[in-house]
Amino acid sequence: MVRTPKEGLWVQGARKFAVNGLPPLGCIPIGITKLPPNPENTKPVKNSKCKCLEYVNDISQEFNSLLQEKLQDLESILSETKIAYIDFEESLLDAIQNPNSYGFNEVNKGCCGTGLTEIGINRTGTTPICVDASKYVFWDAAHPTEKTNEIIFTSNLPAIDDLIGN
Repeated sequence: MVRTPKEGLWVQGARKFAVNGLPPLGCIPIGITKLPPNPENTKPVKNSKCKCLEYVNDISQEFNSLLQEKLQDLESILSETKIAYIDFEESLLDAIQNPNSYGFNEVNKGCCGTGLTEIGINRTGTTPICVDASKYVFWDAAHPTEKTNEIIFTSNLPAIDDLIGN
């Protein structure tokens, strides 16, 4: 069943929303491990340490652009509504492409297990963990570390402040 914009949370009184976009999916370790390599003639990666799949990042960027357009449309349709777009792409990509600026040593694999395929429930109590997660962009093969999440959060503070009125 498709809901109209005036159903759900909006009907219950919600007027402020934060909606996050996709991260650069072509730079996530499990994607790099499981997806086909870059086809020829794709954009070069800025950081030679990074093995991003640029064709996948292009899809993430297109989705994020379309999402932002739809959020603007919704905000104009729904009276008294503020919608903040939370950008996971730009700050995460910056951390991956400029790891030394943030103190990272590893951008292509996660801290947990091999860092290439393990995510969430696939980890066990005996899965090895790196000594210092703050040196890794990713915790496991899909999720950012606490330090990376802090970078993403900090880069989105202006949007959050605007949303809550600070």
